[in-house]
Amino acid sequence: MSRILCYACLVLLASCLPVWGSLSAVGNGKEITVYLFSVKGCPHCLEERKFLSKLERKYANLRVVEIDLTERKENQEVFQKVSALLKVEPLGVPFTVVGNIPIMGWYDETLTGSAIERALQEAQQRDLPDVTGPLLRQSLPAVPTEGIQIPEKITVPVFGELEIKRLSLGLLTIIFGALDGFNPCAMWALVFLIGLLINMQNRKKMWALGILFIAGSGFIYFLFMSAWLNIFLFVGLITWIRVGVGAVALAAAVVNLKEYFTQREASCPLGGEKRQSWRARIRKAVEQQSFLLAAAGVFLLGVAVNLVELFCSLGLPVVYTQILTLSRLPAWQYYAYLALYILIFMLDDILVFTVSMLTLQQLGLGLRYQRFSNLIGGITLLVVGLLLIFKPEFLMFA
Repeated sequence: MSRILCYACLVLLASCLPVWGSLSAVGNGKEITVYLFSVKGCPHCLEERKFLSKLERKYANLRVVEIDLTERKENQEVFQKVSALLKVEPLGVPFTVVGNIPIMGWYDETLTGSAIERALQEAQQRDLPDVTGPLLRQSLPAVPTEGIQIPEKITVPVFGELEIKRLSLGLLTIIFGALDGFNPCAMWALVFLIGLLINMQNRKKMWALGILFIAGSGFIYFLFMSAWLNIFLFVGLITWIRVGVGAVALAAAVVNLKEYFTQREASCPLGGEKRQSWRARIRKAVEQQSFLLAAAGVFLLGVAVNLVELFCSLGLPVVYTQILTLSRLPAWQYYAYLALYILIFMLDDILVFTVSMLTLQQLGLGLRYQRFSNLIGGITLLVVGLLLIFKPEFLMFA
């Protein structure tokens, strides 16, 4: 009986040896380097980097070298040369190389992660040539250059000191939505509409027309931002698009700050004769005898006025949707964040309308309120524009 038990233990031990060997093959051999070609702001690259960090902790002799294609022109040249040597099309990132084994893209740890681990085992067992290392060393500059330093903290009026890395996407949505709501275009139209409504005898019609105007404003804004969201999701994380949106943010910041320091009154493209024309249209819509015609007219006016208001926003919705696409989220969450943005964006309109209807007094927001929003918006857009161009990873929240 003891002989049988001893034999069974030997068989069990022998069956475990290949498993132990395969698990420790990478852990106790020569140094193996994994080269990860990536781009700043790429969520798939970030996911793979997290996985590779786990492998570094698991295997003592593993070294990960990340090559950012946006940092230097030479990195792009290395990427092209390595792709040519391995006879693969350089379609995008992440692009991983172990020895002479290329692994394109990233799906998840089960598929792509397993492929990387198999490549590591093969590199240990077959002594694969390092095709990337020599090319990378040849491309290194003689003197390392220092990148532009972006502050990790900013001080914003009202919100105080904010640590950029710790900002949640929800908080960023609230900040951008609030700043976007602080512009003079749709507000003057709403205030003028309220002035006409508070003289009505029919309170239900008064509330209905005001709500429809606000609904039209929110509806067109949601459509506009959804369109930008889908454009950015479709084109992907192309560097020049991200840099272009960053440039738009910087230009908008300059305009906002210039208006704050040079103009004593908030400006809007709808001024003078144009504003008189819009007032006539609003009056005509409200005075329609048919409620359906009045409702349709006021709703469409809310849409039309906010189309013009997009010029007042100076890129805030576009910049926000670009930030949103930097985070890898389920589709419904993208639209949930847009809905939150619209709600915050419309909050001042809802507040002014509700108080006016309850008190039957025409309210508005003062010039100081509108000018102050230019200052806050200018500072925020300046920082966000710099981050989009130089440090997009600070704006990735998932």
